[in-house]
Formats: sequence, structure tokens, C-alpha cells
Amino acid sequence: RSHPGESFPVYAVFAGLAGFTHVRPCTSRDPALYDALIIEAEGSVRILIANFTAEPLSIIVSGLNISGLNISGLNIAGLNNESHASPDLTVEASPYSVTFYDLPNTTP
Repeated sequence: RSHPGESFPVYAVFAGLAGFTHVRPCTSRDPALYDALIIEAEGSVRILIANFTAEPLSIIVSGLNISGLNISGLNIAGLNNESHASPDLTVEASPYSVTFYDLPNTTP
């Protein structure tokens, strides 16, 4: 929620998209609870993870190949006691938020 003179809450999301030129596919295991957007520009890759719940979530991101920047088949899943996935990356997502995660720069 914003007040007069303050930025709208979605402003940070739009600001986080600035300068990125490509969107990469990804799949959420439970898009009603969380989802993601992967964007890229000139050797920089950013993952935006939206948590639609009132609880903090640990989100695992698998299918990354950072050295070769192979992110075409990225999978996004919630981390739970039943998960047997070997995550490439775990991102903590606060309730009702969009979390930004910048992958290491892959430009030589």
C-alpha cells in the first residue's frame, strides 16, 4: 500500500526489469503459490520470484548451468520435507513479495 508522494509497491518490480532485453522460460511447480520470471541482458541474468502466500517460502531453482548460461529449462519448486531435488539455487521469498536474485555475471 502506498501513501501520497510514495512510490506504488509495484514500482520496484518495474525498476527491476529496466535494462533487461530477453525473457527466458521457466516452470513453477505450483503457480498458485509462487511463480518466477527470468530475464537476461548482456551477460546478466536476474530471477524474479513472486510469493503469493502469507508465509515465507524457500524456493529451489534447478536446471541452471551458469557457466554455459543454459537456462531454457529452468524449474521452480517449493522446498519441503518431501523434496528430493538437488537445487542449483535456493531463494528465500518473503510473504506477498517479489524477490530478485541476480546470477553471477557470465560475461568472460
